[in-house]
Amino acid sequence: MSEFDMILKEKDNVISILKHENELLQRQITLLKEHLTSSKKREFGPKSEKVRNLFNFEDPDIFNETEIVSDETAPELNIAKVFESAKTNVKLKETLESFESEEIVYELTNDELNCDCGHTMHEVSKETVKELKYIPEQFKVIRHRQKVYACRGCEKNELNTTFKKAKMNPRPFPNSVLSSSLAAKIVYDKFKMGLPLYRQAAHYYDKGAEFTRKNLGNWLLRTSDTLLPIYEKMKSSLINERYLHADETSFQVLKEPGKKATSNSFMWVYLNNDDNKPNCIYQYTPTRQGDNPKTFLNGFKGYLTTDGYGGYNNITGVITTGCFFHARKYFVESYELKGETNMSVSKVFIEHINELFQIENQIKGLSSEKRTEIRTNESKKITDSIYEKLISYRDKVMPNSKLGKAINYSLNQWSHLIKFLEDERIEISNNRAERAIKPFVIGRKNWLFANSVKGAKSSEVLYSIVETAKLNKLDIYEYLVYVIDHFEDLKDESKVYDYLPFSDKLPEKLKVRT
Repeated sequence: MSEFDMILKEKDNVISILKHENELLQRQITLLKEHLTSSKKREFGPKSEKVRNLFNFEDPDIFNETEIVSDETAPELNIAKVFESAKTNVKLKETLESFESEEIVYELTNDELNCDCGHTMHEVSKETVKELKYIPEQFKVIRHRQKVYACRGCEKNELNTTFKKAKMNPRPFPNSVLSSSLAAKIVYDKFKMGLPLYRQAAHYYDKGAEFTRKNLGNWLLRTSDTLLPIYEKMKSSLINERYLHADETSFQVLKEPGKKATSNSFMWVYLNNDDNKPNCIYQYTPTRQGDNPKTFLNGFKGYLTTDGYGGYNNITGVITTGCFFHARKYFVESYELKGETNMSVSKVFIEHINELFQIENQIKGLSSEKRTEIRTNESKKITDSIYEKLISYRDKVMPNSKLGKAINYSLNQWSHLIKFLEDERIEISNNRAERAIKPFVIGRKNWLFANSVKGAKSSEVLYSIVETAKLNKLDIYEYLVYVIDHFEDLKDESKVYDYLPFSDKLPEKLKVRT
């Protein structure tokens, strides 16, 4: 080979190497651009999916809630002019009629009843204007006075005097000013309304009651101790279910043995998919290790729907199922990065997954046989098509790109995602758990952290009871007052079930009007 040929060959090698390096750099640039776009979206963009309208998925924007939910054409709720003979908005009418009312009657005076023609006017109809009045909360001190009695005969004869004390009704919190109603209010405000204790203390101060945060915190601990039998019975009931959902989120516990205050602890949520008797349990753990769900689910045998976290896998007796909503979310993130490939390919998968959800909406309320038939004949065709496209595009996109990660997530989760085809009771998404964990996430933004392990374990008890009461459409405050007032029965294991939020033996008055 001549020297000239050698130079040409070396030049071709250099060109080949440079082309390869250029391809790698272009891929790096593409990935960095994706990362930058994603970072900007997380930091400055709306938290909801921009394509929700395009693909018929709703994701309420909390910040713009007033603008989104308001409707100038809707009936006015605060003041409604209602003629007795006219048809009114049903929900508005029910709202106004559900409260205690008082009536102010406006009449003409005797002089005003005289008509210009010389006759006396008579009543022909009434016009009623209704308004809702807010009555601020108030405190009342209940003094429990036990009278003590002595025998005058013993006193007169200088014998050992006999004393008797009148029996007082048992109280849930002896040696404390805390009542069932105040305990229920504190729990409701923190675990339903997300109001941290320092804000509650400030509110009570405005009402003339000087409670410190320490007072409120101690009362929450005592309340959770009182309600612990309900939590334990709810948990044992949940483990006996056949279908569960699970999710987890991080938070900080400041005074946790062996850990820095800035390290993460975790709150897990487990719930059934029974709309008639929903049951939701929170559990605090110091870590996210897989031993935590394994310990909690000990004795459970059935299907567990999750978002794909590996810690839920390989638990004896547990079959994990996947979440198509999560799979869809990754394709939406890819779609939002724009780019011809991202948008065209992502859109195909989003639309297919949406078709699955549309089928699920259509088969709600149908018999088990019909649901199974439709899933087998229609849903399976869609999942087969999705899988074929996942395999087809897998090697055509960069694995570390948003689109590549979306495809790999679905492929890695595929055996779990299609489990819903085996049993009509399995749901195709983990949205139940996502919704259940959300109150904790929202509350965390307000109270930021738990102070101690005891406080975190108190939270798992109270969040579980409040969330389950809400899912069962109970008046949460009234329910809490009711079960605390029956604290003596909670000491009897055989009676506890009657006080669970999904018990059929709860009084009808505790249920929220629907």
